Amino acid sequence: MKVFLSFSTALILAFAVNILAQPANDTLYLNFNSHCEESDKDPTGTVTLDYTKSQTLFAQYRAYVKQIADMVRSKGAKWDYQSDWNFLLAAQQFDKGDATTNGKNIIQWLNEDNNGQINVDPHAHQNAYNYADVAYLIDQLSPTIKATKVVGGFTWNGPMGNQTLMGTAIAGYTWDSLSKGLRLRKYYSANPTYTWKADVLLGGATYDYKQMQTAHGQDINAVGAWRPRDTTSVGFFTHVCGGAIATIGVGGDALLGETTSVATDAATIMGIIRSTLAAMQIAGNRGKFYAMQIQTNQRDFSRAGYMDKINTLLDSLKPLAASGQIKWATHMEKFTAWKTLYNEKPNFYPRIGTDPCSSTQAATPSLTASLASLPDFGVVEIGKTSTPQNYTLSGANLGASVTINASAGFQVGASANGAFASTLTLTPSNGSLSTTVFARFAPTATGVTAGTITHTSQSAGGTATTTVKTSGTGKTAVGVRENAADAGLHVQPNPATNESVVRFTLEQRESVRLALYDVLGREVALVLDAELEAGEHNWSLVVRHWSLVDGAYFLRLQTRTFSQTQLVQVIR
Repeated sequence: MKVFLSFSTALILAFAVNILAQPANDTLYLNFNSHCEESDKDPTGTVTLDYTKSQTLFAQYRAYVKQIADMVRSKGAKWDYQSDWNFLLAAQQFDKGDATTNGKNIIQWLNEDNNGQINVDPHAHQNAYNYADVAYLIDQLSPTIKATKVVGGFTWNGPMGNQTLMGTAIAGYTWDSLSKGLRLRKYYSANPTYTWKADVLLGGATYDYKQMQTAHGQDINAVGAWRPRDTTSVGFFTHVCGGAIATIGVGGDALLGETTSVATDAATIMGIIRSTLAAMQIAGNRGKFYAMQIQTNQRDFSRAGYMDKINTLLDSLKPLAASGQIKWATHMEKFTAWKTLYNEKPNFYPRIGTDPCSSTQAATPSLTASLASLPDFGVVEIGKTSTPQNYTLSGANLGASVTINASAGFQVGASANGAFASTLTLTPSNGSLSTTVFARFAPTATGVTAGTITHTSQSAGGTATTTVKTSGTGKTAVGVRENAADAGLHVQPNPATNESVVRFTLEQRESVRLALYDVLGREVALVLDAELEAGEHNWSLVVRHWSLVDGAYFLRLQTRTFSQTQLVQVIR
């Protein structure tokens, strides 16, 4: 299916439409969006905004961010704050929290204390710090509500960042790699296992291969959403049903200007919004998903009258929000609405795109496993894993990704020698799937464990589900008592959600090592390594300190005379 309506023709026809009669399901999803770049200059053009070198400069712009957040929250709007590494690094250095942010740093406060009206997305220029590095910084500053899965700016047809030589990409990667998971660059040695996986692409700058630089004058500026196929001019505007990553429209040129007046900016942006609302009413455009953003840049926050522009625009948009013509939504909320309310129906407006999935999406999806049950995995020690087994999973008419969930004690993976976890997501190709799934037994308890591997895919045509049964027997590891309480080792509470207390008793002065291991036997946290006196001891086990993910772990108490192990469940 193709869309052949040009943007200019749409706007000419649209002004004749009465947008006040717009039904509730024809809604424009809207938010404010801000970029904080890694190398900006202040409004005078003479001062480089390196927040890491000036606590005074950081405090000044921190106050501006706080002021905008207060306006957005009080007026019921939504805001995505997208920062590069520089401001985040300064927050780590200087921001210990104060009364204005309830004792929290500005990033944590934005995430936690604004009623969900503000999201913090990573924004990166892929030089020294890649997107994973920036997301990692956000996670360190806001460990409870972490960085979103939104790519706060990308190049749709070329490399991410200035990584070309004579017009040829040499060391970069393209946006389609972000959905597979990106490892840290700057902070790899600090956390080699950290991976950031994106769900949403935002923006769509064009890479000029002649000039070997990004050409923002040729940005996509679409107002819909789809799952692009690849970085070619045809492939990017081809929707892939069940694709791994989606692009959400930002609209066209709704930018708060640097030197224009409050009235001029308000009139210009309101004109763009009303023109988009009118175009949505044209025959063939109704009932689709539409989204845009109002762009601001942190370098302009200190300009005289800039805060007045934001405040005036918020007030100007109140009638449209009250009538349901616009709906305030963060980028992740837009993504969720597109998936749940519009069944991921693509909309390329005002661009021309192709939807080869339209017939597939309406058909009934199916999933089939080559085996109903895997052979028994046999006896496996707790803390170890079995040899993987495999089966073939096939699917047809799939309009979305396939989610695989293994019950407790079992894990799945895409290859025999790759990573295994309790969940796995597979992406169909043009609605079809045929792949090998690997499974293994990782017991967390003694005795026979019977489980199920469930495969599910939801799309417009319905839900496809198939299961594979599993079984195995867990046994106690050598040197580990099944009941650690006999030796006085206790963890309370268990499951651990935030902080638990580890209690144990020593009969004599001992050199004690207390460490936490994952189900593969890898040490993930050293809680204690010291000489202790005889008697009862209590030590804190802080889940967030080691960034532990949900699952089963083994807490091992080791002394010169004995060792004991306690199973600990982590549920954050």
